[in-house]
Amino acid sequence: MMLTRFAESPKASTLVDKQRWTKVVSSVAEFNAVEETQQKQDWKEYYSTKLFGGVPPEQREQTILMTLRENQGALELYKRLYKRLSLYRATVPSTVLELNEAHENSRQLSEIRFVENHDVPSAVRIFFNATSSGGGADLKLLTTEVLDWLHANGMLNNFAVRAR
Repeated sequence: MMLTRFAESPKASTLVDKQRWTKVVSSVAEFNAVEETQQKQDWKEYYSTKLFGGVPPEQREQTILMTLRENQGALELYKRLYKRLSLYRATVPSTVLELNEAHENSRQLSEIRFVENHDVPSAVRIFFNATSSGGGADLKLLTTEVLDWLHANGMLNNFAVRAR
């Protein structure tokens, strides 16, 4: 009914009736709340499936040879990019620039390569490299050797399996 009246007389005075105006404001507020909740859920899903999924820098540091200068520089870059990307984990980017920054940080993180510790089994190194990529690691890489090593080093809870 209000739409019909406004279509006939499209001016603010048509909506002056407090009851009608209150309904419009209420409807807009309700829509805004629903849309914001949905956007946060969609972003959380997107972030967890499409952006960098590697471990935090403190845990990554445990698996690399820190005496090498290239690892020191790579880890500093990893820390900086990981921190920037993590800002968007719970907050939807509010501008195109922020969204582009999240994508760029994710891309750069997935391209960082470290020289691993010699005591880290090759299967674990392969698994770590795969989990750091945008696509994640195939389940076939999660061997008994990898699981045992992750468990022994307190890193088992740092990984989750998600369907693609």
